[in-house]
Amino acid sequence: MELKEYFDKNNIIIENNFRTKADIIEYLSEKASKKYALDTTYIYKKITEREKKLTTGIGGGLAIPHARIEGINDCKVLLLVNKKGVDFNSMDDKKVYIVALILSPKAKVKNHIALLSKISYYLTEENNINDIINANSKKEIIDKITIS
Repeated sequence: MELKEYFDKNNIIIENNFRTKADIIEYLSEKASKKYALDTTYIYKKITEREKKLTTGIGGGLAIPHARIEGINDCKVLLLVNKKGVDFNSMDDKKVYIVALILSPKAKVKNHIALLSKISYYLTEENNINDIINANSKKEIIDKITIS
C-alpha cells in the first residue's frame, strides 16, 4: 500500500476559512458524499460517533478523523490543509493544520488500520507535515506525498 494511491488533486483541499472542528467534519463529509455518491448525514454521523470516543486530533498539527462505513469497496482519503490552524480538541492541545479524513469499507478492518497507520506515520514526521503545510498548491502536496 502506497500513500500516492489515495491522493490526487481532487481529494486535496487547501482552505483557511474553517474556524471549528465541526465545520471541517461537516465540510469533509459533504465533499466525500458528493465525490463517492454517499449520504452526507451517514458519513457525518459515523465520523462524529468516532470523535465522541476519542479525539482524532493526534497532535503535532494533525487530525485523522476516520470511520468504517457501508457503501464503498476501498478506502477513501480527503486531505484538508488549513494554514491558520483550527482547534480540533487535539491530544496536545495545539491547533490542527492538516486533516486527513479516512473512510474505509466496514468489512475491511485490516486495510483501515494499515492506511490509518501509514498516514499517521508519514504525517507525524516533522519535515513531511511542515512541507505540506507550507506547500502553495495541490500539485506540491501531491509531489511531496508521492515521493514517500
